[in-house]
Amino acid sequence: MYQHSTLPGRTPRRGFTLIELLVVIAIIGVLVGLLLPAVQVAREAARRSACTNKLKQMTLAILNYESTNGDFPHGAVMWPTPTPNYQDGYSWHYYILPYTEELTIFDAGVPSDPDNPLASAYGSQLRTYSASYLRCPSDSFAASTATTNYLASCGPMKVGPRGSCGNPYNAAYANRPDLGYRDSGREQRGYVSSRSQIRGLFHSVGYNDVDTMRLKVKDVTDGLSHTIALGEGLPELYGYGFDNAFQRWGNQPVSTVIPINPGILPINTDSCGTNGDNIRFNWGVSTGFKSRHDSGANFSFGDGTVKFINQTINMDTFQILGHPQDGQPNRPL
Repeated sequence: MYQHSTLPGRTPRRGFTLIELLVVIAIIGVLVGLLLPAVQVAREAARRSACTNKLKQMTLAILNYESTNGDFPHGAVMWPTPTPNYQDGYSWHYYILPYTEELTIFDAGVPSDPDNPLASAYGSQLRTYSASYLRCPSDSFAASTATTNYLASCGPMKVGPRGSCGNPYNAAYANRPDLGYRDSGREQRGYVSSRSQIRGLFHSVGYNDVDTMRLKVKDVTDGLSHTIALGEGLPELYGYGFDNAFQRWGNQPVSTVIPINPGILPINTDSCGTNGDNIRFNWGVSTGFKSRHDSGANFSFGDGTVKFINQTINMDTFQILGHPQDGQPNRPL
């Protein structure tokens, strides 16, 4: 009787056993677990690099504005709406639009009658306009308006804590003689009415003070490379990109020009919440430079360089870096 036999030199085929399959799956799981954090770190490094590039491009646009006009753009020019209480205006983001290839948005905000502010268009009409460079890739906050992660520095100042969400950092630096104490809503957002109040590369002015408050390169006696120009913020705490208003977005401040350290706040200080009275009565605590990056935030300097500043930076150094003419330009980071 014929019997089937295995050919010489061949072994019978067999599949994985259940135990072998489970071991392979476990090994793959371990490898994925090891690789995933590395992938996330690489992705965040790429996002932070993209954020750095956006800050650099905006600062170069500011320098192009200065080269064309002979001075820096104001942090904001405030226009009365409808009475002269400076409730609405244009931010520095608006003034550099021609140098960022965004002329369509710039033209949409041109005042209808520059000589008559009460008949002019206001920055509020640009709240639905946006540009991709306004947002940091690491921040996934979804907003219904054209918000931004990039804010201009109006230099160091002290802002008093209010309400139940106090500022634990204020007392330690309360006696700094070179810091102006500002407690009103306008002044906390960098508003100046005399040149002696200018403490940063950017500031907010009323429409009547546009010409007298301009800052030129020669005024930055500490040097552009030693003066912080822009930094990161969280859009849920600030507001619109091209509009700079002293009114509020809900209960939240609307401003893209802020102090380097209101109330002497370290970078990424806890915001004490994002709604209601925690912001409305604790502006100096809730705002400040913040980012979605771990351990610090990106900042650009007046010469166009961008540096990542750790949130543990010495606060005296941070203050000095924010002031364009305090006579202390060489503090290391």
